[in-house]
Amino acid sequence: MANFCEFTAKPLLEDAGIRIPNGEVARTPDEAFSAASRIGPCMLKAQVPAGRRGKAGGILPAASAKDAGSVAKGMIGMSVCEHRVDTLLVEEQVAIREEHYLAIISDPVLEGPLIIHSPAGGMDIEEASARHPDSLLRFPVEIRSGPDTGELAERISEHADPAAAAKIADVAAKLFQAYRKNDAELIEINPLAVLTDGSIVALDCKLVIDDASLHRQRDLAGQAATEHASALEAEAEEAGLKFIGLDGSVGILANGAGLTMTTMDAISHFGGKPANFLEIGGEAYTKS
Repeated sequence: MANFCEFTAKPLLEDAGIRIPNGEVARTPDEAFSAASRIGPCMLKAQVPAGRRGKAGGILPAASAKDAGSVAKGMIGMSVCEHRVDTLLVEEQVAIREEHYLAIISDPVLEGPLIIHSPAGGMDIEEASARHPDSLLRFPVEIRSGPDTGELAERISEHADPAAAAKIADVAAKLFQAYRKNDAELIEINPLAVLTDGSIVALDCKLVIDDASLHRQRDLAGQAATEHASALEAEAEEAGLKFIGLDGSVGILANGAGLTMTTMDAISHFGGKPANFLEIGGEAYTKS
């Protein structure tokens, strides 16, 4: 999967008609100073392919251009979730009334797109669903026609103000267009903010695209974020193997990604935890 940082993903939202904050990319403290001098009070956001950046010190406020330069000096070069920070997104501060979670994923069970909404935005969806299980909306979508915004707004209004629900449903329809246009496996806005004036702004965006579709997305392909690789993952890549380290205790070696995933599912089904994903190629048995 190809992961994309916020500063690459957000313009795709804007292209789809979804409002995003005024912002600029900065790679030096001087660039952050200049950006903040135009933007005003702002947030400096580390551009790394990782969640929970705020908890790791990767999202910080700045009240002035001078503050922005100083904050940027401390952020550039730091490590956030084992990723070095080389790029910042400098964005205007906004007056937030509510934070929602909104995403579209490719659901393997439904074999199609699934809209997920939660009124508990600003936290990981796993955490949100654990804290507010009854408020998590899963809304299947027919990929050719897209979502029925009226029905979606009605479902969202069970846990949100009806006026806000209608606007969120409209954003979801636009998000679906971005999902389909860009061959996304996941496109996520967290948080999707309802401001004090009632308008809605996407404060963050995560985008994941299947590697197999990158040939159709040539403009995006070269902008994928560099993933942090462990020593074993780097060694496997040099050997031409697909390896992902996990936190379980059952090692997996299989020839073919489908068989590997099936084996992982079987281990989990019987109460085990995979220690890794290691796929050595579907034709490995012919090379002995």
